[in-house]
Amino acid sequence: MTTKLCINGCQPSAQEGTALLEQAAGQGHAYAMDTLGSIHCARNEHEQGVEWFTKGAEAGLPGAMSRLGCCLDWGKGVAAPDYPAAVDWYRRAASAGDPSAAVNLSHMYAVGRGRALSDNAWIDSIDSIDNTVRYRAHEGTMDSTDSAWIVPSCPLVSTSPSCLE
Repeated sequence: MTTKLCINGCQPSAQEGTALLEQAAGQGHAYAMDTLGSIHCARNEHEQGVEWFTKGAEAGLPGAMSRLGCCLDWGKGVAAPDYPAAVDWYRRAASAGDPSAAVNLSHMYAVGRGRALSDNAWIDSIDSIDNTVRYRAHEGTMDSTDSAWIVPSCPLVSTSPSCLE
């Protein structure tokens, strides 16, 4: 497939953009997989979104792990919510440095969803958030999106966490 690149004001279509992302995802680019997952969820095509988030998560991208956790947590693109699987993906993403995943994990523990390893598991996940935010602040890698760590937030659900609209 040959695709022209747009320079100097040319506007590619959404279809062309999606085709380029699919090409990149087919070559193993995890960010393209994650972006395709977000595009499909924005189009209310949650099943395809879950497929792409799963591929991105399995490729090791923390953001895709977190968004897959959101889908599993809120039952979007899957037959029913799968709290143990959501906890697993949130934990992996939080361990890889995704502060939103750590918040969502602690939220699951606080409201009694998923499996807690101990009575203090949600406190441990809050410590993970704190450590991640402190490290990123020290390294100067925090940006405006990092304010999301303060409240539970899935980038795809709008009712509590925002992740799967």
